[in-house]
Amino acid sequence: MMDGKVDQDCPLCLEAMDSADVDHPVPCPTKCGFNFCMNCISALIRSSKDAPLEASDGNVAVKVKQNCPLCRADLSQIVDKVLLVRRQTIAARMKAIPDSELTASELQVKHNFCKKLSSVGNANDSKSATTSPGSSKLPKRDKEIVIDEKLFGGLELFMSDSEQKYVTVMMTSGDTDQVARAAQILASISEMSLKGMIPPRPSPTAHTTTHYPSRGRYSRAEMTASRALAMTHSAEQRKEEERKAAIRRHRAQHPLPIRMPRCVTFHSDKKHGKYGYGLIFLDDEWDGSISDAFRRMNVQNAKIEHSKKLQGRDGEKEDAIERMLSLESSIKNATIHSTPRHRVVVGKVRAQAGQLGIQKGDVVTHFNGEALTGTAEDLEATLENIAPGETFSICVNAEPAIAETLRLRSLC
Repeated sequence: MMDGKVDQDCPLCLEAMDSADVDHPVPCPTKCGFNFCMNCISALIRSSKDAPLEASDGNVAVKVKQNCPLCRADLSQIVDKVLLVRRQTIAARMKAIPDSELTASELQVKHNFCKKLSSVGNANDSKSATTSPGSSKLPKRDKEIVIDEKLFGGLELFMSDSEQKYVTVMMTSGDTDQVARAAQILASISEMSLKGMIPPRPSPTAHTTTHYPSRGRYSRAEMTASRALAMTHSAEQRKEEERKAAIRRHRAQHPLPIRMPRCVTFHSDKKHGKYGYGLIFLDDEWDGSISDAFRRMNVQNAKIEHSKKLQGRDGEKEDAIERMLSLESSIKNATIHSTPRHRVVVGKVRAQAGQLGIQKGDVVTHFNGEALTGTAEDLEATLENIAPGETFSICVNAEPAIAETLRLRSLC
């Protein structure tokens, strides 16, 4: 957990300020010395961008201006830069902290900052760069991000809109490391939701209604204007409904995989014998096909049996999944890698692991935020060497077939 709080409160919200707020104060042009926290700066910027309000006398005035709360000096050319510097300071401080020790909001700040640094360093190559399964960069999103609530495992009510968009982009990037980080963010949000921490949700936007003078009959011009306004709204509504229908059709044709990415944190206590965390691992080979994302793995007596039946997470039938595979010309043979690849599969679950949601047949892909490259024996040896009282994280199912399936689902 990253904690940069100092013994100084913001004069506006009275919350403890971060060390970045103190180290990089607001340079007011009048040198009045008034300083306030990042949250209040963000609120000031957001409020200043609200639509103008119309007063009862017909005059239009901006609701909030970017002025100093103390001396009323103009800060419009300053606050954006101050906010950026403070966020960069916090992100740089978090860069040395493992992802497993950060909350969802801190992870978002950290990886956004790292992504910006990467984009600056590779500015000349950005135009020709492409994203493929397993690449380390987030794909460029030129169009509006379409949130897919089914990716959140029922946690959407505990997530802000920005978190939902951020997790959607990471989960559908086609990159296994980004998918693992998205699973880690969801795990952190789940933990916070159990503590009753729910982000504020924006209130619904009020619909704009055109009012005419109250009298018995409307003039011809008023009736014509009213009909034209209604037709415009109807056209916009039809366009939006068509867009949503197209998204629903695309997602119905691209079901969720049978195994979804999940990240869990274990607390070492050494109370469960040799396999102290309720996990036994087995070595397996992935055939390189994307259809593996829709095949169950049945584990019996330390042997893995790969089901030949295709099935989606929500019970989609085999013919629907085969239609999806045939729709994607880029995966005509449903193959990502031409040669089989080794992987580690959960062979047995009990005790703490089962309570955390790990299931038999899950594929272990990341350990403490890093991609897993060893064998089942290597992983078990690593767990045996963890000292009592330590914590560690395991991410399952953030594998290439799952990542590619989620990416194809987002292309709507």
